[in-house]
Formats: sequence, C-alpha cells, structure tokens
Amino acid sequence: MTTAELKQSRASSRKIDAKQAAALSLEYFRELFPDVRISNVALEEVELLEDENCWLITLGFDEPLRRTRSSVPLNKSLTDLFGTPLMRKFKVFKVDAKTGKVISMRIRKLES
Repeated sequence: MTTAELKQSRASSRKIDAKQAAALSLEYFRELFPDVRISNVALEEVELLEDENCWLITLGFDEPLRRTRSSVPLNKSLTDLFGTPLMRKFKVFKVDAKTGKVISMRIRKLES
C-alpha cells in the first residue's frame, strides 16, 4: 500500500472533522460545568494525533479570579472601574475521531 493510499484509508475511517470535534468539546465542557462563569471562549489549538484516531482540542476561556482569605483585598474603586480580574485558563479535550465521543479532558498549563 502506498503512502497516499494509507493516508486516504485513514481519512476515510475518520468521521469527525476538526470543526465537529471542537463543537463537541465545547458542548461537553458546558455540560460538565453549567454554573461556572466563563467568558471569551475560544478555540486555541487543534491537533490530529499521528494514528489519526483522536483529536486534541484546546479551548481557552476567561474565568473570574478567585480570591482566597489570605489574599490582600482588592481596592474597591479599582474593581468598580475595571471589573473583576479574570484569569485565562485552558482545557484540552481528547475526542475520538470516529465516534465523536470525548475521551478525556485535562488542564492545559502554559510553559514559561
């Protein structure tokens, strides 16, 4: 079997494209966390694994910064002026390329 035939064979067994995998990941995230206040959701990364059986979909979103009891209270006037501080977070979803089932979700940490 030639390389082109092998690639075509793999692609034909793949039923979910990147756009569908991203939509399924977002739906899965919203089902798991219906009460989480998030904004500015964006598709950050898409990767088809080498065996072409799974998509890795990274979604980024802004979430209000959580304050701990030990943290210094924010200046009330700054909060009123700029709003609640937000933190950018990322989740990586592994989606089966044949079925569209979300296999896993993990936190994506940025490298410094």
